[in-house]
Amino acid sequence: TAVPVTVPAGAQVTLTPTEDVWVKIYDAQKTTVKSGIIKAGETYVVPADPPGLKLWTGKAGVLGIAVGGKALPPLGGPAQTIKDVSLVPADLVARSAPTAAPVPTATPAAAGAAPAAGVR
Repeated sequence: TAVPVTVPAGAQVTLTPTEDVWVKIYDAQKTTVKSGIIKAGETYVVPADPPGLKLWTGKAGVLGIAVGGKALPPLGGPAQTIKDVSLVPADLVARSAPTAAPVPTATPAAAGAAPAAGVR
């Protein structure tokens, strides 16, 4: 069976681009929390308050994103514009789950992990 998606309470969301990238981070009322360039290699910690922040950027694929220190797959292609993407930790983890682990089968990368039920 698939492992349920869990996010530790208080898990921080961090953004670390591989090249300079413009971002806008805003709340449900469209109040801007951050608007500007995050430089390559810098880490921006997304504030937990106000809750329910969203992201808009024109280079989704160069924006490294992590929840609780765990890197997630890119939110889009290198020059793909994304808007209204939730930065809530559980939403980001759930969004990446289908791509990160589509089928719970044993793979060489998971050799040290416990065997999945039903794998022959």
